[in-house]
Amino acid sequence: MSDFSGLPFKRYNEIRDQIQSGDILLCSGDYVSSRLTRQANGSCWNHVAFVLRLDSIDWIVVLESIVDKGIRVIPLSEYVKNYEGTGKGYRGKLVLGRHAEFSQKVTTDALKRVFKFAFDRFFAPYDEQEVARITARTAGRFLGFKKNEIERKHEYSCSEYVHECYRMLGIDVCYDDSWFVAPSDFAVNDSLRLLWELETES
Repeated sequence: MSDFSGLPFKRYNEIRDQIQSGDILLCSGDYVSSRLTRQANGSCWNHVAFVLRLDSIDWIVVLESIVDKGIRVIPLSEYVKNYEGTGKGYRGKLVLGRHAEFSQKVTTDALKRVFKFAFDRFFAPYDEQEVARITARTAGRFLGFKKNEIERKHEYSCSEYVHECYRMLGIDVCYDDSWFVAPSDFAVNDSLRLLWELETES
């Protein structure tokens, strides 16, 4: 499934208890940068993030990579109610999906490795060279570069970061070898089932 048409439209509190670690948050934003990303990727999706459920503190968070902020963790509820401190929800579509292999393969220890991987990189600033490398990998789609031909250090696009989290859990999300993984690669993956579109506060 490549888009969000026909999905149940749910309030966050209505489905909060059903959200699981390893779920995927897909975004189709109504921002200038979001529209440009969708146009470049030829997809309705511009962002993807990894959901982690922390029941011991009653917290559901997303681990994500943001170009101007690096890797961060924020409550999923902020996407719905107070995105970037605006007092309003994310401007656009939010969809939650679930990978069929996650519950079969993932252990508590594996999740700890993913969280450590994220923790080690939290708030790492993105300098101009790192942004340039991400831009270069995007351009590589059109210039014919292979995915390993352009240098990457510790910077990640959103989709590369989620792909790395899944790879550490022993789950491979296949993507086009001619360029780096995109949010749409998660949405069209046969093992990923899109569950709900989230209602946001305006």
